[in-house]
Amino acid sequence: MEITRAIDETHFLPSYLSITQRALQLLEDEAVEIHHLAEVIGTEQSLTAKFLRLVNSANFGMRSPVEKIDTALVYLGLIETRNTLLAMSMYSLMHGGLGHDVWGNSLLTAFLAELIARKGSTRVDAHRAYLAGLLCDIGTIFLESKFPEEYFEVRLKTGAGIDLLDAEFQVFGYDHAIVGEMLIRKWKLPTEISEGILYHHSPEETASPMAWILAFVNQVIQSKGEPSGIDEGARIRIGLKPEVVQALYDSALLKMVEMEHWLARIVPSGS
Repeated sequence: MEITRAIDETHFLPSYLSITQRALQLLEDEAVEIHHLAEVIGTEQSLTAKFLRLVNSANFGMRSPVEKIDTALVYLGLIETRNTLLAMSMYSLMHGGLGHDVWGNSLLTAFLAELIARKGSTRVDAHRAYLAGLLCDIGTIFLESKFPEEYFEVRLKTGAGIDLLDAEFQVFGYDHAIVGEMLIRKWKLPTEISEGILYHHSPEETASPMAWILAFVNQVIQSKGEPSGIDEGARIRIGLKPEVVQALYDSALLKMVEMEHWLARIVPSGS
């Protein structure tokens, strides 16, 4: 089975991924001008329509309709534009018949990673933490969608008690963390994000603070923020008190629900 060939040949995300990639590359430059960004996004009609739908939604309370993409981007700001680009792409992918089960978890991971980066002591950029969280399980989604029969075999193995990463490696010769890192590099996103995803199940193998954040997020989500289910050493390393962790989990959960609602309005399923 040739995983690397499948990655090289993939058009995995929606058709406007190439536009999303170009826009994300522009957004890596903090001095990027809105009109340059608008020119790129404006070349894809469906993506432009989604941004206009978002800015004209009740969340923004505009007095008059926004009809131009550059105006919409001004209201959103560069950071929210970047986050929205990837959220729209992921939502379209998962609600187009792929990865339904992991969408909510991906969104929750993104918001929680962002909040932990802001409140903890890791000095990780919160916006990059959001992107890393959103894409943390992209390898799983890729493997399940491209190789459904083989991934069913993975599920059978985990059902029999085999560790998920071991089961994936037995079937594919790769696990979802490795595949995720390969996809992130293909899309030319920052190395900090690709390294975090590669080591999010084994942060002790790297000096990457992003990996430690993602691993900690997994613990928090599994325990639903309950301190008793979180490794104290990991919590201390991140630099958060138990009561703060619970509050951040609750806040991320609320953000997840809110974003699911507005994405469902502006991005129809399968679009």
